[in-house]
Amino acid sequence: MIKLIVSDVDGTLIPEGGKDPDPHLFDYIRKLKNMGICFAAASGRQYESVLHVFRPVKDDMVFIADNGSFIMEHDRVLASSIFDGDIWKDIVRYAQTIPGACLMVSSLEGTYTPSMDAGFLSLMGSGYGVKMHYSRDLTALDLHVSKVAFYAPEQDPFALAGEGRTIFGEDACVLASGTHWVDFIAPQTNKGTALRILQNLLGVTAQETMAFGDNYNDIDLLSNAAESYADAAAPDLVRNAAAHVLDGGPEEGAVLRILQKVTDQYDRNESRIITGRAEI
Repeated sequence: MIKLIVSDVDGTLIPEGGKDPDPHLFDYIRKLKNMGICFAAASGRQYESVLHVFRPVKDDMVFIADNGSFIMEHDRVLASSIFDGDIWKDIVRYAQTIPGACLMVSSLEGTYTPSMDAGFLSLMGSGYGVKMHYSRDLTALDLHVSKVAFYAPEQDPFALAGEGRTIFGEDACVLASGTHWVDFIAPQTNKGTALRILQNLLGVTAQETMAFGDNYNDIDLLSNAAESYADAAAPDLVRNAAAHVLDGGPEEGAVLRILQKVTDQYDRNESRIITGRAEI
């Protein structure tokens, strides 16, 4: 029996960089809660950004943000993972050498960027719903950093992530996150690790978990759920990590169709209860 459902957001539930999911999703999340099934959104986005997507049901679910750096419920931190020391500053200096890349850091103190690129700031503010703080020199700040990320639309994020892993070795977990993003998070941190923590907190096993994902940063997430689904357009490595492949993407509502099947059981039970009362 499924007790926990965890889904990636961009490229899985909504198109990359979107902010307006199908309203039926909110109905399914509420029904899942009533069924005793926890729904969690697992995103590379900052908590503020993923909360922006799910605000109507924020109190009916759990959030895994910054690629597993934070697990949040009711605006309360259940678990977190931040960089030790100043290694994040070395990552910032490296990211600033990437041609055309726009840099940002997520921290307990907020989200900061040295970028003044209008397109990037619009994407972060209007698209992702993140309040950005400007600082010309991020390395001069005293921050508790969970993620360093850069947006590089003209480059291959998978290749850049490989380069980042070569440079920083065991000092950071480096992920291609989405179509144009590369994320650096604390070592041993990823969506799969966060999922295992959440499973332990809830007393739920992998056999009782369903997961959805579409990109390389979802591989560990899918690997820790017995009932796992990869997006139809996911890379082969991601598809191979999943037990099933969806018959479409977010534009076709592929995940929603699975959630509907799960929640249909709740609707049938409600119907039987109402009918039974009417007969009495």
